[in-house]
Amino acid sequence: MILKTQNLAVLASSTSNSEVSINMKLNLFFENTDIDKYISVKYEDGAIYVTTDFPVKTWGTLEIQLPKNIGNFEVETSNSKCILEDLKGIALNCSTSNGKIEIKGCTWQNMDARTNNSKILISNSQSSYASIDTSNGGIELDNSAFDKLKSNTSNGSIYLNRFDSINDGEAEYMLQTSNGKIKITLPKNNSSGYSINARTSLGNINIPELEPNYIINRKNGNMRAEASVISSNFETFAKKILIEAVTSNSSINIAND
Repeated sequence: MILKTQNLAVLASSTSNSEVSINMKLNLFFENTDIDKYISVKYEDGAIYVTTDFPVKTWGTLEIQLPKNIGNFEVETSNSKCILEDLKGIALNCSTSNGKIEIKGCTWQNMDARTNNSKILISNSQSSYASIDTSNGGIELDNSAFDKLKSNTSNGSIYLNRFDSINDGEAEYMLQTSNGKIKITLPKNNSSGYSINARTSLGNINIPELEPNYIINRKNGNMRAEASVISSNFETFAKKILIEAVTSNSSINIAND
């Protein structure tokens, strides 16, 4: 996990009293400042706490290596980029502002990622439940799987590409934005059935020629467009993914991979 930050708070509950490794590449306005006194690491009641309180005009990168077996993981910072890689645990709570969040190769039961004025990227990851929230920035979900997904942004686009559910039954995806487009790329592997309800105002719903195993229905009203795309024989699939895609003042594109 790489956290690019000025001030940071990390809480990770672990199954053992394992060491935390911290690599720093920092620049301080005052060269003679003792960096160590601004970083605190402690293990208490099954939790590892990492906190920083750097002075003004400090910038750089902190790379924190955590134990492999994580229960709950919380990271909170501001005006900083967060990159989380190859982590596995029960619950993730990642919060920043004015900084990008990247989650790569991670597995969680519950995932909560929040920022503003920047983008959230999730790739090669999975979570039974995921809540993704930003503003003035886009959301990109690539090669990932969810059983329940809520993604929301404003003034940003949402891209859903190479996706699936984890378990059999019905998975629910909510994609919601304003003043931003939504693009859904249907995977070539049709091991899951898809039911997409798309709605926009002051925009178009673009559905290029899909394979013949989809049923497409359109409805256009005043100042509003609606469409549904449903896999043929939808009820026969063990995995069913229900997608609600809603935007305003922009378009929705649904296409094959």
